[in-house]
Amino acid sequence: MSFFNRIANLFGPKQENRTIDTDGLVLKKDIKVSELKIQFNERFGSVLRVYSGRSQVSNDITLSEAGLTNEGVFNCRGNMLVGNFINKMMEDYGLKVKVFTCDEWVAVLDGLTLSASGIIKKNAVKADMEAMLSGDNAKPEGVTPVSEAKIGVFAVIKNSDGSYSVTIDGMYCANSKSAMRQIADALEFKYEAEWTTRQFGAKLSDYMNKCASEMQMAPVSASTVEKESVKAEKEAEAEKSAIEAHAELERIKAEAEAAKKAAEAEVKRLQEEAEKAKAEAAEMKAKQEASVAKALLQQEQKQLKQLQAQAQRGNTAAATGSYTTTNYTSVIENASGSDMGKRLAKYACQYIGNPYVAGGTSLTNGADCSGFTFRIYSDFGYSIPRTSYEQRSCGTGVDYSSAQPGDLICYDGHVAMYIGGGLIVHASTQRTGIKVSNANYRPILAVRRVV
Repeated sequence: MSFFNRIANLFGPKQENRTIDTDGLVLKKDIKVSELKIQFNERFGSVLRVYSGRSQVSNDITLSEAGLTNEGVFNCRGNMLVGNFINKMMEDYGLKVKVFTCDEWVAVLDGLTLSASGIIKKNAVKADMEAMLSGDNAKPEGVTPVSEAKIGVFAVIKNSDGSYSVTIDGMYCANSKSAMRQIADALEFKYEAEWTTRQFGAKLSDYMNKCASEMQMAPVSASTVEKESVKAEKEAEAEKSAIEAHAELERIKAEAEAAKKAAEAEVKRLQEEAEKAKAEAAEMKAKQEASVAKALLQQEQKQLKQLQAQAQRGNTAAATGSYTTTNYTSVIENASGSDMGKRLAKYACQYIGNPYVAGGTSLTNGADCSGFTFRIYSDFGYSIPRTSYEQRSCGTGVDYSSAQPGDLICYDGHVAMYIGGGLIVHASTQRTGIKVSNANYRPILAVRRVV
């Protein structure tokens, strides 16, 4: 692979289109699914699939036939998370989609950005994608950037404390050293396994700066372009052969699986015949299994009763207003607001320290951000929507300067409950669980008052 091809790998397919954030995906009922896929691929470099139930829809049908409910322009930017993009397509436009790597080898993880989805190497595994994950807690605290080596959407940043960070399209990667390996592999830069993150960052930054400088200085002749074109055609043919070989391998694997199942069925038949000849042993075994099943059932019933008792205690506390005093009780009581709002806030603070569970609504066993606020209001007899996006529109909108305990503080993809004194209680992340934070730790989109 030539030097310039290695650099191109970091930019991903159609990079000039992928960096334009002012344009969006045009969604009209009369355009075909294939046209939407082309728009997405030219913009981000990865592959979009459209589904009806569990099956992919045909490229030749229109978006209306695929389930499109609203027309418009979806301004999805490169730093938007894949998971948020998928949810938005379903919630706002009624389209069920998934994002795959450029070679359609595997589905892209929800935690990656759309820009990152188009630069994942071919035949990638989960670990390759996890190295490029970003999040709220990935950006180092207490340091400032000193220098930056950048190629395409990749940047290796040296911080004021001597540490190094990696960003993709401006989003910090959670695992800097693993992300450095991805860049190094794409550039064919040799590195030592025993290097520390700081050693790796320093050497890779020097190499990236050198690459960027050579790209600006090196002329590109017509013959070079022609050679690269021929080489690209050969690579495309090789890729096609690889796909055909993969299909043949899958066929062989399917035949082997069928033979395995047939063998297992024969073994099962022989075992059943042997069991018939040993009726007494089989009867004893059945009794033992019944005894074990009974014990398991009794254990599950006991656990169910414990969970029901926990839920009853929570509902009783919500109804009577008898709450455990926390470090934030005085903050709530000293804030201005309604009595019911303060009761909601005190009740919510009882569950500080409990776990964050994606999709969960349990105050004790785990909840996500919207599941936490949903359950708090539910225990007081109030019905609010389940998702953070929907909760942004419930109740009555008020200014943040007028926020009171019990109000919902809405962010981009997140929701929390205001408790007074500029503080919120929320189910933050899997690492930190339910905690108290400053309300303005990230931009506030809306404040909604339900009670």
